[in-house]
Amino acid sequence: RSGQAAQQSFTLLELLLATVLLAMAIIVTGAALRGLSLGRERSDRQIRQAELRDAASTAIRERLSAITPTPFLAGDGSEVLFIGDDRKMAYVGNVRAYVGAGGTFRQTLQAIPTRDGMTLCLRAGEMRDRNEAADCVPGPQTTVAEGLKQVHFRYRGHGVDGKLTGWNSHWATTGVLPEWIEVAVTPETGPEWPPIRVRLPLAGSAQ
Repeated sequence: RSGQAAQQSFTLLELLLATVLLAMAIIVTGAALRGLSLGRERSDRQIRQAELRDAASTAIRERLSAITPTPFLAGDGSEVLFIGDDRKMAYVGNVRAYVGAGGTFRQTLQAIPTRDGMTLCLRAGEMRDRNEAADCVPGPQTTVAEGLKQVHFRYRGHGVDGKLTGWNSHWATTGVLPEWIEVAVTPETGPEWPPIRVRLPLAGSAQ
């Protein structure tokens, strides 16, 4: 009987040990599955952010590359080719026809602060609109990117000496197009965007 009791005790110990090992395996497996799920979600989020970044960068490059040296009227009635500062630029450019009609429009690219961060807004208006100070209103047709931490515009072109200037956050020579435009974007989450730098092929001339 003592042998049978020892055998039964040993069997119970084995059962207890097996139960503990099973519980530990379940905990470890659950943690691993949660880790895989979080990793997949993080990967999907990064892919989605990259897709939105690439789409916004492409749209901005396309619009800026289509800038034309076409004079438009500033708020004071004077003719200008380009108005640009750290958060806003106004110009005339061609818009390809997608759903609506394409053509040449006076356009504004602007970084607008909202409660969810900065929003990149792009609007196209009539050539006769003189109010270059009008803000772009974010919406389905105008929002290029949102949830951004920082947005900065910079410009460079040739000075009076004929040499290429450094990057400036204000374009003072409104009667001449800048040769280069840079849009720098830092999102609220994720890495900084690669700088969007566009060279204007028609810079320095007027139609």
